[in-house]
Amino acid sequence: MKLLFTLLLVVAGGGFCAAQDVYFSAMKDELARTHKKLQLKDSVRPYFTSYVLTQSSGLRAQAAWGELEIAATAAQNEPLRTAVVNMIVGNAKENSNNFQAERALGMLYAYAPTTVYFPAGNYAGIREGFWRATDEEYRQALEMFSQKEAYKRKKRLKETGRDFAPAKAARFIGPADTAELDKPEDMNRLARELSALGKKYAYLDVARARVSGQRLNYWYMDNHGGAWRLGHTVRSIYLTAQLRNKAGYRQRFETEFNYVDTPFPPQAELLEKADQWFAAINGVYPARKAEPYLGPVLLSPQAAAGFIRSLLVPEISNTTALLSDSDGGTAGKFKDKLGQRVFAPGFTITDRPLLSSYKDTALLGYFPVDMEGVAAQDITLVKNGKLTDLPFSRSLPAARKASNGHARMTENKRPRAGITNLFITPEQAFTPDEMKQKLIARCKALDLEYGYRLETMAGPGAMRLTRIYVKDGREEPVYGMAPRNLTTRALRDILAAGTDETTFQKFGLEAHSVTVPSLLVDEMELWAGDEQPDRAPYVAKPQ
Repeated sequence: MKLLFTLLLVVAGGGFCAAQDVYFSAMKDELARTHKKLQLKDSVRPYFTSYVLTQSSGLRAQAAWGELEIAATAAQNEPLRTAVVNMIVGNAKENSNNFQAERALGMLYAYAPTTVYFPAGNYAGIREGFWRATDEEYRQALEMFSQKEAYKRKKRLKETGRDFAPAKAARFIGPADTAELDKPEDMNRLARELSALGKKYAYLDVARARVSGQRLNYWYMDNHGGAWRLGHTVRSIYLTAQLRNKAGYRQRFETEFNYVDTPFPPQAELLEKADQWFAAINGVYPARKAEPYLGPVLLSPQAAAGFIRSLLVPEISNTTALLSDSDGGTAGKFKDKLGQRVFAPGFTITDRPLLSSYKDTALLGYFPVDMEGVAAQDITLVKNGKLTDLPFSRSLPAARKASNGHARMTENKRPRAGITNLFITPEQAFTPDEMKQKLIARCKALDLEYGYRLETMAGPGAMRLTRIYVKDGREEPVYGMAPRNLTTRALRDILAAGTDETTFQKFGLEAHSVTVPSLLVDEMELWAGDEQPDRAPYVAKPQ
C-alpha cells in the first residue's frame, strides 16, 4: 500500500494522473460545466466545488432463536448511490465558507452539503444526479454568502482570508472494491446458527443475530484539481440479547464484530466468540441493584473507546468555530489549549490517516487525501499528556498557516476538521490481572469496599458493569448504573493502561478508527437510576 501511495498521490498539475472510470468522467464533465456556465445575473460565481459519489451495496440476514426474520437475497445487493455536493461561492478572500446561515425566525440551517440519491450508474445518470444536487447547492451557497457578508458588516469583522486557505491539490486513486460478498444462503445459515446459541441460556428473553456484508466505494473530485477513490468491504456480526434479571429489571445488550477487507473467519471461531458473549450476558441474571458510586473505575477496551469518543474526540475536532449569530459551541474546546495538559502524563496520542492497516486489520480511517482535496498528514496530537497539535481543514484560525489534510465530511456535515485513525498509546502497559490489582489497590487507598469495571459505555438498561471487592477480588455483576457528570477532567485522571489494545471502527463517509487499551480512571461518578423493575410475566418463559 505504501508503494501505491507513492505512485498515485501527486500534487495536482497537468492532466489527470490515473486511469479514469465512468464515475470520474461524469463528475469531471459536470464540474467543468458548472464552473463555466453556472452564475445567476448579478450574483457571485462558484469558487470551489467538490463532488463526492458514494456507492454502497450489500446483503443482510437476521435471525432469532435459530429462525430467519430477514433473509439475505440477491435482490438486496442493488447499489445505492448518492451525489454529495459542497460549494463555496465568491473568491479566496471573500466566500461563503465557514458560516452557519439562518432561516427566518432565527432558526439555523443545518451545516450540511446537498445530497441527492440517484439510481442510474451510467454516465448520463451520474451527471443528472450531480446536476440536480449542484443546482440546489448553488442556491444555498448564495444565501450563505449574502448572510455572511451582512454578519461581517454587523460585527465589523476585518477580512482575514482564513475561511478557505489556499492549498496544493492532491490526488490518490485507490482501487474500487469489487470483492464478492458471501452467498445469501451462507449468510442465512450463519445468522440462524449464531442466534440459535441463545437457546442454551435459560435467562435470555431475546437472542438475535444479524449478519451483513457491505461493499462501500467513494469517488471525490473538486474543480481545484483534487481527486481520490477508495473502497472497502465490511462484514459484520451484530448480536442482541435481552433478559429480565433476578430482580425483574429488563436489560438489553448488543455487540458487533467487524471484519474489514477480509472474509469472515472460520464459522467455528465465530460461533465460539458469539457463544462466549451470550454466556456473559446470561451471567448478568443474578446482578445486584447498584448504589451511587464515586471512585476509581476500570474501563475495558470497548468502554475506553466510548470514553475517548465522547470526551476527547469532540474537543479535538472542528478546530475553527463557525461564524454565526447563534454560535452554540461549534468548535472543540481544545482549540485554544495547545501546549497545555489535556491528558494523563505518560500517553501519546496520534492521528494517522496514512496508515492503511494495523496488526493485520485494515483501517477505515485511511484517507491519504481529505474532503477538500488536500494531502493528509499523520500528526501527534498529545505527547506526555500535553496537546501538541490538532487536526485542521482549510478553515483556519489566524495563527495557523495551512491545513494538515484532516477535513472530514458526511451527507449531514460540510468539511470540518476531524480524526481518521486515532491511537491512544501509553508509555507503560499492564496485563489485565495487573490492571485489576491496581484498581483494588487504589480503592483500598481510598477506603472503598469495592470498585467497578465497565464493559461498555451506555445507559443504565444497557450498561454492563462488574463490582470488584477489595477484600478478596471477588467479582459480582450489578445493574441500573451509568456514568454521570463526565467532563474532560477525567482524561487527565487516567492512572494506568492495559496491554489489551483493541481497534474499534466506524464506517461511512466519516469513517474512522480508535485504537485504545483498557484504562484505569482515578475518579468517575456512576449514577444509580430510579427505574423500577417491570412486572414479572404471569407465565414463565417457554423452554
